[in-house]
Amino acid sequence: MQLGIALVGTGAMALRHAKALSGEENARLVSVCSTERSRERGKEFQSRFGFQRSVTNLEEVLGDPSVQVVYICTPDHTHPELAARSLLSGKHVFCEKPLAREEAGFKRVREALSATEDRVLQVGMNCRFREQYSKPKSILDSGELGGIRLIRGNYYLNKVGSAKAREKGWWREFPKNVQFFLHANGIHILDLVRWYGGPVDSVFARASGFELGSDFGNDTFSISLRFRSGALGETLITSAAFVPRDISLEVWCEKGSLVGTDMYRRRGESVSAEPESIPVVQKVLDLGLQFQALHHAVELSEQPVNSFQQAYQNFLLIRAIERSLDTGQPVSLSSSTTGFRCSPS
Repeated sequence: MQLGIALVGTGAMALRHAKALSGEENARLVSVCSTERSRERGKEFQSRFGFQRSVTNLEEVLGDPSVQVVYICTPDHTHPELAARSLLSGKHVFCEKPLAREEAGFKRVREALSATEDRVLQVGMNCRFREQYSKPKSILDSGELGGIRLIRGNYYLNKVGSAKAREKGWWREFPKNVQFFLHANGIHILDLVRWYGGPVDSVFARASGFELGSDFGNDTFSISLRFRSGALGETLITSAAFVPRDISLEVWCEKGSLVGTDMYRRRGESVSAEPESIPVVQKVLDLGLQFQALHHAVELSEQPVNSFQQAYQNFLLIRAIERSLDTGQPVSLSSSTTGFRCSPS
């Protein structure tokens, strides 16, 4: 079954998706939708990747019966409204992260999903489709290393030059008390840590704005977590460190540890001197695998990997971190019918 795709947006992430989708046999590139100002960019996408047409009016996309899936790759603050409108028009939706940064945005999308129960919504958390993270996750799931005791995650991405050059003006468009970089980028490592460790019971966070305080509020975060299982977590996130880009995980378990794609086994009271290397091939790029998962979900009318609920749980974790930063106190996350609720510990 081929899916007719409309790509909304012509920025860097839209470019990556266009490249990936153009190589997928089950994707039919119908429309690229740009703003009026970026009309020429839309035409470039049409010519380069083989979209049937380039438009500047979203209604042309939503009213087109040949479009089954709307890919939303626009600035963060536009995501909830575009996702809701697309769902209500009868389209399946792929939306880049974050789906929303406030409760009201999630409510808007939830209501649209409820009104169109057979529609599929997938949120773009592509790290779950990278073998360097998915293969270690499979080992953890197998129980080979026993229970998890501590997870440490790092996310270092230097945005100093691009932020100061105002490369993306919308980076500064975020509500008061919203930690922009956590929602925009840090969400990747928070999602992976939660994917590995399971439900989070409580968090305590500290942050500073070293280089980009005037742009992002805070640019560097140190976050401590306790998982419901009893395991601990530590996460460092920065958009302003002068170090190479790094998205990495270490997991210490009962019977050994995972350091990236190296596995160390426990030997009595010690540890193996040399690691076992976990082979990483990545024959299909993460964005391609992500589309294939979306296609599978649409075909079988199932919840996709990175569903609305997963996005909402990531949001509630970030909201707890934001509350911890506001209060200077640990914040607990208790289960409820809608996901997690934040309350002071």
